[in-house]
Order: sequence, then C-alpha cells, then structure tokens
Amino acid sequence: MKQRIFFLLLVAGALLGCKPESEHYTIPRLDDELHIRASVSSLRLLQSQSKDTAITFSWDIPELKDGITGFEYYFKMDIADNSFATSITPMLMDGGNTVSFTHGTINDLLEGWGIAAGSWTALEAEIIAHPKGLDTYVKPMLSTVTFDVMGYASVLYMVGSATSVGDDYTVAIEMSKVPARNAYTWTGALTEGELLFLTSRSDSTDRALPHKRSSTRTPKKPDRSPSPMLDTMLSKPTSKDSLSQRRNRSSSLVRLPMAGYSAMPSL
Repeated sequence: MKQRIFFLLLVAGALLGCKPESEHYTIPRLDDELHIRASVSSLRLLQSQSKDTAITFSWDIPELKDGITGFEYYFKMDIADNSFATSITPMLMDGGNTVSFTHGTINDLLEGWGIAAGSWTALEAEIIAHPKGLDTYVKPMLSTVTFDVMGYASVLYMVGSATSVGDDYTVAIEMSKVPARNAYTWTGALTEGELLFLTSRSDSTDRALPHKRSSTRTPKKPDRSPSPMLDTMLSKPTSKDSLSQRRNRSSSLVRLPMAGYSAMPSL
C-alpha cells in the first residue's frame, strides 16, 4: 500500500513539473531592427506615369551580433491585414536595402487582386531578414509598413481625322491591351489623316499621356518599298487645350500617309 502511494506521488510530481506543451516549442524571434518605411503614405497611381517610380521602400541594416554573420532579405507585398495570403512571390533582395515599384507595376498588382480602379485601398509591405551563422534556428526578423493607394483603369483610346469618330473624344475608339508586351492594339480601317491617343474619354489633364515617343513599323505593301515608320509622339496636353490645339502640336500625333494601317503604341 505504501509503495502504491509513493508511486502515485511520483507520477503527480512529474505531471506538475511538466511545462505546457506550447512552451516546449517556443522559438525565439529576432527583434525588429529593420524599421521598413515607404517613401509615401498615400499614392494615387497615374497611367500617364506608368513607367515612372511610384513608391520606394527602404529599411535599416541590422547589427551583426550574437553569432549572426549576415542576413538574407526577402520582400513581400499584399493587401493589408491579409496575413500575406495573396502576396507577390517573395523577392530576394540581393544587395542594397531599397526596392522601388512603378505606377504601372503597382496598378497591375491591384488588378490582379481584384481591386476596383478609382477606389482607395491599403496595401502592406514586409521585409524579412533570415539570419546566417547561427547553430540553432531562430525566427527571422520581420518589419512591415502599410500605405494607401488608388489605381486607374488600364485603357487607351484613339481619335483623330484618320478614325471614324473624328475629333470627338467622348466616343474615342478603345484599344485592346496586350499585357505581356505592355502595349495596346487595334485593328480596323483608317483613312489618311491624324491620330491622337488618350487614356480617357474626358479632357482630364492627369489622364493624358505624357510626352513619350514609341514607334512601330507599318506593314509592307505589295510591289512597293517598305512603308515609313509610324512615329507616335505623345504629349501631355493641358485641360484648356482643345483637340484642334493638340493637333497643332505634331508631337501629339501619328500622321498616316495612306489608309489601311493599324498602330500598336507601347506605353
């Protein structure tokens, strides 16, 4: 009887001495010394600046201590408060402590996440620093920052005397986007005349294309020498400009020497 009581006391003592299961597998995480920050807290994307830098993220370089010989950095971005469930593929930051994104890249991400153009939403960026040189595993250092962004509808229209709609930008012809080429295309009948490319069926200044040149070669015509290049010179008009005033600036137009051509401007 005494042996049985002694055995029960031993078992009870062992149970009381055990830590909760959650404490057995607690893995330490490095304190945040990265302090990631965004160059802007609020960002309105503009199609007219699709290739320009919209936002830059930067972070501090942590001190090497406690056996850490270096860090491997990864960058992620997603809709805020989404636990990075639909994040972009983590980007390995091979050198440097900054990363930048253009207006067009951020806008493409918004479209991929199903965010409606013209509405504000919060995005969250994260930098992850995995320590090197340690004998035991510790959780990586994390640092996050949020920012607000509004996207635009990725569209391109054309008007002008070479088109069937003439100068009426309210019924401008919509072109089709080719995402893989960051270009727009349209196929149809054109007459000899001029083309003007717009990013909106309104006269809004911030939706007009900036001064930018791209070119595409017109197709060869039978028994003729190659057709001349279509030089697409796109300029940013002011809100007070009429379409006729825009036409007077040759940098805004594509001049077609003969009918039947299609154009594919790249942005």
